Amino acid sequence: MAANGKRRVALIANEKGGVGKSVFTRALVDWLRTQGERVIAFDADGSIGATMRICYIALGKFPHVDPYLDYFSKRGHDVHFVALTPGPRRPVPTQEVGGNGAFLRLCGKSTYIPAILRARKVVRLLCPDIVHAHYATSAGLAAYVCGIHPWVVTAHGTDVTLGVKSFLWRNLLRELFRKADCVNPVSNGLRQMVASLGIAPGKIETAKTKAKVKKAAG
Repeated sequence: MAANGKRRVALIANEKGGVGKSVFTRALVDWLRTQGERVIAFDADGSIGATMRICYIALGKFPHVDPYLDYFSKRGHDVHFVALTPGPRRPVPTQEVGGNGAFLRLCGKSTYIPAILRARKVVRLLCPDIVHAHYATSAGLAAYVCGIHPWVVTAHGTDVTLGVKSFLWRNLLRELFRKADCVNPVSNGLRQMVASLGIAPGKIETAKTKAKVKKAAG
């Protein structure tokens, strides 16, 4: 991103195959990130394109993250899942950062705080191209503290419908939605609630599965 805040687009092309376009692009992206730049890359070569490293964050038993893990991993992307609480095995590399089931039942949602801090360490080590958090008041907070862009937060329901009724959560939701690169409410009703927090309409995308990664990268 340029100093004036506008996005810059770089095109790397060569009519001859096998000259290292994808390798060079991957190295360039990695170097730019070490310089503090926010970068995402797409490869138009359908035969062997540059893959994205996508990190999903959610509660371990949250079922709505599974279609995303499946969709992008089957398309050759490097998909990782950071589970804030214990859950079933997933077909992608998974890091469980929450306590065990007995500890969670004893301490309840207070266990989210250390889990979020551990998630930040894991995600920063992964250095993903994009982070996608499911459920704003848990995984959304984790993505917020990770400080890695671009990141998407999907609002699924009570995280917003109950959150906006609380003075504390209303302000927290406004802050994390403003910092997110894309906010994905799963219904038009939730979209209106997100917009009522003063979030720019162009940042809100009511869409499913693959659209959120494209929206954040745009």
